[in-house]
Amino acid sequence: MSRTLVVTNDFPPRQGGIQTFVAALLATRPPGSLVVLASDHPGSAEHDAALPYEVVRAPTGMLLPTPGAARTAARLAREHECRTVFF
Repeated sequence: MSRTLVVTNDFPPRQGGIQTFVAALLATRPPGSLVVLASDHPGSAEHDAALPYEVVRAPTGMLLPTPGAARTAARLAREHECRTVFF
């Protein structure tokens, strides 16, 4: 199964319309087919533990397009053999 890396600042448990949309979109994917890179938010660990895919949280409240975020995304894509990445 090929994996997709999702890089997003808008991910639950943070509340909002985009967060709800992203969560609903990812819920349609087969378990284990995703890896998510997201910003941290209170309650993230509990939320992420219930998901059928791995979530890597950047130690920041806002995931910005910085060289560090790009390096982390590239590393995750390699480590998880992701064939697709979307932001």
